[in-house]
Amino acid sequence: MGWQGLFALWRKDVLSFWLSPLWWVVAAVFLALTGWYYLAVVASFQAPDLRFLLDHMVVLLLFVVPALTMRLWAEEQQRGTAELLLTAPVTLNQVVLAKFFAVLTLLTVLLGVTGIYPAVTAAYGAVEWPMLVVGYLGVWLVAATFAAAGLLASTLSDSQVIAAVAGFGILLALYMLDWAAGAVGGTLGDVLRAASVWENLSDFIDGVLDTRRLVYFLSLIFGFLFLAVRNVERRTWAA
Repeated sequence: MGWQGLFALWRKDVLSFWLSPLWWVVAAVFLALTGWYYLAVVASFQAPDLRFLLDHMVVLLLFVVPALTMRLWAEEQQRGTAELLLTAPVTLNQVVLAKFFAVLTLLTVLLGVTGIYPAVTAAYGAVEWPMLVVGYLGVWLVAATFAAAGLLASTLSDSQVIAAVAGFGILLALYMLDWAAGAVGGTLGDVLRAASVWENLSDFIDGVLDTRRLVYFLSLIFGFLFLAVRNVERRTWAA
């Protein structure tokens, strides 16, 4: 089936999310909190610095992404539909990629809606669009990385609650490595800082497009997806 199979699975998962109350609740909370924070930024600065808003969105993604990804594979296991997927005329790689792209599609929609904030700002003042576009690219890469990590967490257990907690733990660890680096110091601190999501995101937020940062995020995404595929294979053979 090739790409047709991947597209069919992606569409099924997107529609499943779209018809789920969970998606609408998560989307409403995310947009409400980003809207409130935008108003707070506007009230605090004569010339609103939208970089603060981008930082805030990344923090919210720590909670939003596990809420969405917890169901990706754990729900298939609970419903007993995982076996049907694995016996369908699609590869395991396509199944995992379809679920990853489905969540990433929804996260892209959420981030796209927040584009109304810089548009409103531009109507009343100046916006540094090149810097903002690079900043949004960084946030999107973080969202993609979190989605891949959350998908991996969902393959670890049949329980959606456990998957959500495990996903949040992985994301929080990635986010807080920079703080741990400051506490440890030395060579180990430098290694931890280089592995930190926050450290690699900061250049994007400042409008700096560095290929090393791109490689970092793409490597994490590929690594998490690779581990998700291997874990599903391991659980399938164990069963």
